[in-house]
Amino acid sequence: MKKVILTGLVIAIGLAPAFAAAQTPSGSGPRTPSGTSGTDSGTSTPGTSNSPAPAPSMPSAPSDRGATPPAASPSTDITNKADCDRAGGKWSAPAMKCDLSK
Repeated sequence: MKKVILTGLVIAIGLAPAFAAAQTPSGSGPRTPSGTSGTDSGTSTPGTSNSPAPAPSMPSAPSDRGATPPAASPSTDITNKADCDRAGGKWSAPAMKCDLSK
């Protein structure tokens, strides 16, 4: 049993560098060759920059946050005193109803 474990350990240690070399680099963006700084020397037009163009922004969806909610016409839509007061009605606590008629 010890020989099997030892053999497995030796194989794992022996294959570890091969697996590490087969993995792709985890960094993002292009790699620059060693010895270069990644910039062009003297190839840009004066007055311009070599920076990439900004990514286009996503169009924003229209929002209706400023719109007023529709008025509750039937008194069955109003279920509390605060909503009844906002609608200009008279709240009946025992009946838990709002009377909008004036």
